[in-house]
Amino acid sequence: MSQVISLHDDDSPLIGTSLQSKAQILGYMCFAAAEMMDPIDKIISILLGRVPFDEDALFLATEEIDSHVEELEAKLVDNTFLVDQTISVADLFIATCFYRCFTLIFDIKWRNDHPTFMNWFDTVSKHPIVVDFFNTIPFIDKRVETPIAKKKSTMNISQYLKKPPLPLDEWKKVYSNSKTKEEALTYFWNTFYDDENWSLWRVDYKYNDELTQCFMSKNLVGGFSNRLLASINNMFGCFVIYGENNNNGIIGAFLVRGQDAIAAFSVAPEWDSYSYTKLDASKPKDRSFVENLWNCDKHVTVNGEIKQIVDVKVFK
Repeated sequence: MSQVISLHDDDSPLIGTSLQSKAQILGYMCFAAAEMMDPIDKIISILLGRVPFDEDALFLATEEIDSHVEELEAKLVDNTFLVDQTISVADLFIATCFYRCFTLIFDIKWRNDHPTFMNWFDTVSKHPIVVDFFNTIPFIDKRVETPIAKKKSTMNISQYLKKPPLPLDEWKKVYSNSKTKEEALTYFWNTFYDDENWSLWRVDYKYNDELTQCFMSKNLVGGFSNRLLASINNMFGCFVIYGENNNNGIIGAFLVRGQDAIAAFSVAPEWDSYSYTKLDASKPKDRSFVENLWNCDKHVTVNGEIKQIVDVKVFK
C-alpha cells in the first residue's frame, strides 16, 4: 500500500493530518506486514492443507496472532481507532489482514472474548472503502481444528493430455533465473512454446469499475491466485494491478496446458468473475501483450492506453 499512497497528500485524511500521525500509520502498516502476516499465512497454509499438518506450528501461530490482537486491544481500549481519533489507512490495512482469520480461527467464542477488538473491527469494516470486501466474510461458529478437505477439480486436465516435449517447470525455472526477462521470453518463444500442447490467454477482471483501493485489488488477486494452486502444475502467468486508487484494474496473461482455460481456472470458486480470451501466438499484437505483462515493467498497455503498474502477482 505504501507504494500507491503518498504520505504527503494533505487532501487524504486517511493517511494522517500531521507528520507524527503519518509516521504512526506507516509504523502500523509495517507492523502488520512484518509481524502479523507470517503467522496468518502459516495458519492459512496449515488449515487449507497447503502444507503437511503440524499441530504445534498451528498452535504457535494462533498464539502469536492472539498476542498481536492483545497489542491492538491495549491501544483500542481507550481509543476508537489506531491513530488519532479518526479512521486511517492503518485501520483499513490491518483489518483486511484478519479476513481469513474470521473464516478459520476467530469463531463465536473468540469474538465474544475480544469485545474491544470486535467493536473496532465492526466500525472499520463498515467504512465505504472496504464494506463490500467485508460483506463477503463467512463468519464461522466453531474454529477449524484440522485441515479443510480440498475440493477435487471437476476435471483433471493432465490425464487427458499428452506429455509435452518440455515440462512446465523447465519454463518456470528459466523465467525465474534468467538475467533478463527478454532472455527468458526468447527461450519461451523459440524453444518452449508450441500451439499443440499449450495455449495463451488474456484474463480480465470483469468488475474493474467496482475496484477502489489498490491494496484491496492486490488482496483480491492474491486470494484468487491462492485458490488456483490446484492447477499450478498446468499453468503459468502474471496478474497485473494497474492504475491508482479509485481508478485501477486487474489484467493477466497466462499459459495453460492444453486448449481449455476453464478447466484450469475453475478450480477457484471465483473463476467466473474473470473473462478469458484466447490469444494467437502468431499475431504480433498478442505476443506483445504477453511480453508486456510477463516483463513486469513499470507500465502496461491496456486497451491502447499506457497504465502505471501498481503490483504484479506471478503465478508459478
